[in-house]
Amino acid sequence: MLLLLSLIVIAVAVGFLRGGSLSRIGERPLELWWLALVGLVLQAVPMPDRTAATMALLISYGVLAWFAWANRARFGFWFILLGLCANFLVVALNNGMPVSVAAVERAGGKMDALMEDEAKHHPADGDSLMVLADVIPVGDPYRVVLSIGDVVIYLGIAGYVVSAMGRGQRDYLPPEADPDVESSDLSPG
Repeated sequence: MLLLLSLIVIAVAVGFLRGGSLSRIGERPLELWWLALVGLVLQAVPMPDRTAATMALLISYGVLAWFAWANRARFGFWFILLGLCANFLVVALNNGMPVSVAAVERAGGKMDALMEDEAKHHPADGDSLMVLADVIPVGDPYRVVLSIGDVVIYLGIAGYVVSAMGRGQRDYLPPEADPDVESSDLSPG
């Protein structure tokens, strides 16, 4: 979670450097935004066993994919959708997200600590599609292991934040081509 928050802070900084504003993000609210909350809550709720955790995770990916699809016209959401699909696929095939023990060690973590209360993840052992599993180590200060799906989702989120804050397409259009500028605004005097 710390990694995602850091990425959002960087995206906001880039948005400001591009002349953007946080207030622009609120100008066009996200479609079906409440689905994102439902999907994230489903991922956060502790589950009693691996099967229940996997089902909750798959349902959460479905809900989040619905949210991403509803917002696909906005920059970044196709990346988010692609990342969710990659994570869904590997979780569905392996009854949870396989985690590379070597990647956990390279990230500076310990597998026992990761698996202590995580029914959604399991140590990789002959799992399918390991290229899509949690195999990308991120060291200090984060000490996490990501999947390629996570990376693509994070890039989509950062891209959306920068794009939504930035000047946007209409700032690059000449006034006569901007649909938000009335023709009476273009007349002299």
